[in-house]
Amino acid sequence: MRGRLAVVAVVLAAAMFARPGAAYDDEHEVTRGECALSAGKAKLRTVRDQTCDKHGACEGGYVVTLTSARKKRLLRLESGSGPIVTCKDATVTVALPAEKDQVSVALSYSAADDRLTLDPGVMRDLEQRWARPAAAVDPNRDNWIELYGLIDSFDKRPQLSATLLSARDALAAGDWSNTEKYLAGVDVKGGARDATMLGRRRDIAAQLAAERKRIPSLILGEWRRIGRVLSEPVSPPNSEASWFWNGGKLCVQQDGASPGMREPFMRCYDPQARRWGERAPLARGPLDDAPKVTWHEGANVCDFENGWTIEGMNLGGAGICGYDFFSDDLFLVAKGPVALSTGGQRFQLTRPGPAPGKVEQTPADRATVKRMLAASAGSRLAGAGDFVFDDESCRLFWKADYRKSWLPLERNGKGQPWRPICPPLVAPGQHALVVAARRGAAPGTDGDVIDLWWVGLDSAARGHD
Repeated sequence: MRGRLAVVAVVLAAAMFARPGAAYDDEHEVTRGECALSAGKAKLRTVRDQTCDKHGACEGGYVVTLTSARKKRLLRLESGSGPIVTCKDATVTVALPAEKDQVSVALSYSAADDRLTLDPGVMRDLEQRWARPAAAVDPNRDNWIELYGLIDSFDKRPQLSATLLSARDALAAGDWSNTEKYLAGVDVKGGARDATMLGRRRDIAAQLAAERKRIPSLILGEWRRIGRVLSEPVSPPNSEASWFWNGGKLCVQQDGASPGMREPFMRCYDPQARRWGERAPLARGPLDDAPKVTWHEGANVCDFENGWTIEGMNLGGAGICGYDFFSDDLFLVAKGPVALSTGGQRFQLTRPGPAPGKVEQTPADRATVKRMLAASAGSRLAGAGDFVFDDESCRLFWKADYRKSWLPLERNGKGQPWRPICPPLVAPGQHALVVAARRGAAPGTDGDVIDLWWVGLDSAARGHD
């Protein structure tokens, strides 16, 4: 049987796709074939399962098994990408579709033992890559990592090595976010159990830390706990914000006795006097003067899931969008109405256009951004717009290059474990930010108390020219 190729190689497309109008639908497809190995014909079986919801969105996956002529299972793969298995003599090749052609890995078949092992050339090739300088980012790097993950029951080192090589290449390209992602992936995969991989991970992490220090982001000053709240704060530009800056003071709407209820009163914290004022009627200052802004989650409008509506501005016109819909990169809204958001890596101003359903968008220079920030109720912009806190995490991104990010709020308050609620609220004057953080290390611990922390920012972090 030597020299014979696999009788059948099943190539299946990715499982994620949508069919318009599909209702609840399940599919189960089984494909059988044979693989020619040196000890006889092995049985190849591919199972594709797919489930579609009432909106026509489908998801599923594949299970591929290879059973030897002696009825011993040699291989079992589970993937959402449609793995391809072929055989020739004493070699079994596993491949995945990729951006450029496909990626593949070889397994060696022993007829005497009736089992598969990793081809020694796989690790040899990976080690040769470590001996060379960091290379340009491989567009198929994630496909390689997924592929090696499919065969990690034979040897975990290829996936660990490929993940760390991707981290090294991403760092060399200045892509900190992906560097961190790959380093975290090694932790998940148990890289600490391999001394060589652990050492490589430690070296890359140290280089990343050095790069972050070389390009400073926010320089944090004093931390102090200033109080607590009963529920997560709602931030500007939402018109119903429950915490906001007004006249140099941080004001917080008071929580009611029942969860989710808030009273029409507030108390304001004076950073200079370091104390809270008396209870006063709720007045949101700059937010009260601005157009009404509302966040819609899962709106499913204009092919977006989440976004903002702004009174007086309509992006799509009647009959096109159900809402005056802005994506989630909105930062500030002022009288006019004028919206400050991002277009790519630049800030842009959006104003009502000359006709219904039309808007005018123009670039916003640094001076305009600083003026809007100074007159705002607070935002997630820092350094006069040089840095942006992610809307769903406390990760800080450099506006000039979103691949570079920091985690400046990763610390414990007075030795207590905490879980920051993100994003924080940066003061209009850029001199401080406020963080709401759950005190417990995990949900349900320590009464799930939410503390408010005032964090000072020194002049280097305020965007001073």
